[in-house]
Amino acid sequence: MPAPLLVVRRAVPADAAAWVACYLDAVEAAYDDLMPPDFATLQRARAAELVADKRERFVPTPEAAVQGWVGHAHGLDGLDGVAGIAAVAQVSTEPTRWEAERGLPPASTWRQLEKLYARPQALGTGLGQALLDAAVGDEAAYLWLVEGNARAAAFYHRNGFRPDGVETTGGPSWFGRRMVRLHRA
Repeated sequence: MPAPLLVVRRAVPADAAAWVACYLDAVEAAYDDLMPPDFATLQRARAAELVADKRERFVPTPEAAVQGWVGHAHGLDGLDGVAGIAAVAQVSTEPTRWEAERGLPPASTWRQLEKLYARPQALGTGLGQALLDAAVGDEAAYLWLVEGNARAAAFYHRNGFRPDGVETTGGPSWFGRRMVRLHRA
């Protein structure tokens, strides 16, 4: 079977529902072995809220605080539409609101890779790399990684991200899982 044609582009408000559906499918699969059974149910219960948020945040302006990305893998059996997503937040030199509430020190850069996920059928196709390249390129960035997500840890390590020594726990919808901050200078 030929490799799928990968197409990545900036998300716009009209992509919000498909972006969120992909995110929820990918998160459920990525954390199936790491999280309690209620994890996916709790995440999916937030779908309408997430769609409304993305519709607002994906308005394309030069000063947009969040840039969303959608990735398609055309020619991939059993997968139509959005196969992967990414979101990058342009943060200030201060920690984000939730980081500040926890007393965490600021990251080494102003660009946070908030999300990067692919549906299970798209794993190993290069779509995750294409999304990372489009969303962050070779620029400095940081992200939070849920401990135990070995596939993501290996991907980010290959792309130059390293732990910066800051750790915290996820909120209630993440069942307090330990998270480590990775950065790339």
